[in-house]
Amino acid sequence: MHIPDGYLSPATCGIMYAAVIPLWARAIVLMRRAFDDRSLPLLAILSAFSFILMMFNAPVPGGDHCACCRRRAYGYFGRPMGCFCR
Repeated sequence: MHIPDGYLSPATCGIMYAAVIPLWARAIVLMRRAFDDRSLPLLAILSAFSFILMMFNAPVPGGDHCACCRRRAYGYFGRPMGCFCR
């Protein structure tokens, strides 16, 4: 989720950074053990591919509020559909 700048106080940010630093350190150690020089390029390519896939808007079963209202307005296959999100 995205939050606006200045939404969290400096004290909250400091506490959260202090809490997450040990987790980052552990993750780095585990990543260095799990991935070698051969598997890192594959990880990078797959990460780029997943980023490309996220650029396309694909319908999701259930959708979100806006998608539900669009379905109600236009309907799939020309049939009006009800909005169940409210």
